[in-house]
Amino acid sequence: MAVTGAASGLRLWARGGLGALSSLRQHLVQRAAQLATPHRCASTQAQAEEVPVDVMVPLSSHLVRRAPLIAKKLGMTQTWDRWGTLIPMTVLQVEDCQVVGHRTIERDGYEALILGAETIKDSKLDGRIRGQFAKHGLPSKRHMEEARISAEAMLPIGYELSCEHFEPGQLVDVRGTTIGKGFAGVMKRHNFKGMPATHGVTKTHRRMGGFGGGQDPGRVWKGKRNAGRMGGVLRWQRNLAVIRIDTRYNLIMVAGSIPGAENSRVLVRDAIMNPLHKPNFISRPKGTLGAGLFEAPVPEEDPYNTMLD
Repeated sequence: MAVTGAASGLRLWARGGLGALSSLRQHLVQRAAQLATPHRCASTQAQAEEVPVDVMVPLSSHLVRRAPLIAKKLGMTQTWDRWGTLIPMTVLQVEDCQVVGHRTIERDGYEALILGAETIKDSKLDGRIRGQFAKHGLPSKRHMEEARISAEAMLPIGYELSCEHFEPGQLVDVRGTTIGKGFAGVMKRHNFKGMPATHGVTKTHRRMGGFGGGQDPGRVWKGKRNAGRMGGVLRWQRNLAVIRIDTRYNLIMVAGSIPGAENSRVLVRDAIMNPLHKPNFISRPKGTLGAGLFEAPVPEEDPYNTMLD
């Protein structure tokens, strides 16, 4: 871009003589100053200092929809509670998750948050997308999600979400992309029984059989279960309990399995079908709880005690 500007200035000098030479010099000096200016107008730390501290205010209703967050699925593990119950857990890590934009009713017709996660170099993004982060003084993000929330739970741009956003013991919904299986048959894809394995069958043991349509209706009904591509779609896993949060490594451990492969990105939100099982605050700033491991409360009585009084 600087070479193009210099070439245009040389053409101007050739037409205008020495009078245009000074303007060419000024143009080159201004262009050099622009190239020397950092691309981001403010650091992430300076942006975080502007975040208000009133995000811990109580919610007016349990129907208020709070902000979700983007996390990375690390894998699965297991633990035992004080009564010896084995609990399988999925470990999620929150990695540089920030609010990078807003959707407003005046401009867009609805209210939502735009979240970004995993900081990357500016050179890895297209200039049009990179400018959206530079406008707010934020680092570039690899993953972005848009989520509708209530106006009461709106968070400022630059606010960083962490594992402390959720409370141990609450219920969450997790959305991920299922592992792709490629082209699969009806026995694997739809759990069909298949054809008989012995008498009267020749090389069609795993096929689906007749489609059901004869001269009437003379076609295949829409939505007929058939062989095809399996996996690689978005799926929600609902009402998973948060067993632990680890503020030292920004980890969330939820009970059970979730869709997606290891190191894939998932979206974690409060459980929609159980609105009472969520914290009564908009968000908890990072570092409020301090470094440590926080677990969900355990029942005081042994659930496996069958002795009658």
